[in-house]
Amino acid sequence: MLQGYDSVYLERINKKVSIDNHFDDIEHEVLAEMAAAVRQTDQKLNFAMLTMQIAEEELDVAVEKCVKDEEETALVAKFNEARKTAEEMRRNLMIHRQSCGFTTDNHRMIMKLYPIPERRRVGVAKKDIVER
Repeated sequence: MLQGYDSVYLERINKKVSIDNHFDDIEHEVLAEMAAAVRQTDQKLNFAMLTMQIAEEELDVAVEKCVKDEEETALVAKFNEARKTAEEMRRNLMIHRQSCGFTTDNHRMIMKLYPIPERRRVGVAKKDIVER
């Protein structure tokens, strides 16, 4: 309708309401939402890793003190459950990053940044696992 029409007012409108600018705004908004979602997934993983670390330290202290088998069994179960959650959160972050386009070295980088120790068993001290 207004193609080829020369007007100062039309130029002002095009500067403020350009289709290209509109798409750029939407693109930036979508990218910001994606970044926020990946950050939230990363935070969930960090919380899971912290929970696992605390459970592991509690277990190590208990093993050093030679606590009763029942207490050690409960602490091993607590650690292994926290470990399982951390593995799930780490996998979720890898998948989330991959779906957002982070494909180069995604798996290797996440595995390096978020190492998860081996499962623990009752009666096996951490030093026995490390020395194998």
